[in-house]
Amino acid sequence: YGLCEGEKAASLLEKVMFDGSLQDLQPYFMHYAICAVRKLGLFPKFGMQLLERWKPLAEECSKGLKEGWIAPEETYSFDHSHAWGGTIAYQLPSAISGMKVLEAGMKKLSFDPELYGLEYADIDIPVNSGIISLKLKRGCAPEITAPADIEITYPTDKIL
Repeated sequence: YGLCEGEKAASLLEKVMFDGSLQDLQPYFMHYAICAVRKLGLFPKFGMQLLERWKPLAEECSKGLKEGWIAPEETYSFDHSHAWGGTIAYQLPSAISGMKVLEAGMKKLSFDPELYGLEYADIDIPVNSGIISLKLKRGCAPEITAPADIEITYPTDKIL
């Protein structure tokens, strides 16, 4: 939100996310924390580490993501129907694809994909007129296709 910039912002964000003396962030707030990580250019350093936190939630229940990591009290029982637990479904493909919306209605988009240690990623992004498809594989150029009414740009000479 621009309250501070540069190294001060990065230091504050790292403290909020990783200082064990502070209360841990729940999945709801992680959406904002990961957005800040991306805005500050820290996704290569922290992004995948943060997203790994969803693995146990996904393994625990195949029908939804638990609303939190830490129960507010011992007798509290989490449910598995909170939308905010699903921020991972937005954050992971957004970060890997490097997608930026350049025009309202997603009519003009840019991509700058990175694999962040993964061997490959297949990402489908639904839009009004169809599907934008990204096929990303280490050692290869990205393959990106989109419906004809959507203008996309990406570094065609980039090797992942």
